[in-house]
Amino acid sequence: MSDGTAMRIPPVGIICAGDVDRAVRLAEIDASISHSEDGIWGAQAVAAAVAVAMVDGSFEEIFAAAMAPIPQDSWLYYNMKTAFSLVEAAKGNILECWMPLHDQLRASTWATTAEAIPAAFACLALSHADFRSGLVLAGNFARDADTIGAVAGAILGAKFGIASIPSHWVEKVRYPSGTCLQFTKGLDVCAMAEQLSDLIR
Repeated sequence: MSDGTAMRIPPVGIICAGDVDRAVRLAEIDASISHSEDGIWGAQAVAAAVAVAMVDGSFEEIFAAAMAPIPQDSWLYYNMKTAFSLVEAAKGNILECWMPLHDQLRASTWATTAEAIPAAFACLALSHADFRSGLVLAGNFARDADTIGAVAGAILGAKFGIASIPSHWVEKVRYPSGTCLQFTKGLDVCAMAEQLSDLIR
């Protein structure tokens, strides 16, 4: 039930641009290799959100697509609804809902989908006018900032495109060092993104 699937799934949303049902199906196949329950549903939520963002859907449409595949009796669904409710109650004021989000979404185990994914969508609900401000919020939020930032960044990037990302940020991460995943050393992330976009149908 960890959040690793949600971080790795955005390419599925990209190749399924505009086809939410296909994104949800493929995300389930991918996530089922390593995860169950919330781990699968979180991946489906992110893939669906990216698929809608790729065709310039509104954030209301993005959020609705993310919620649709999540079973209503799940922990993830409950926390997603809680996150959106807290943002709405605070009228989008980041400082007013920062600690309530942290406290009410917090799980007893680390890297839990039901904590990190609702936090990512809460950050998007709070700040989505542009890529940079949305990602800065997500990357500095709560306990699992790598997942929160990765998920929010994928959705914001799908919505606004590479032109919205500061060019020096792109160059900073363009060529992985291979420290964590040795096979990535020297790969060109931008070239890989272009190859990925060629798969869209």
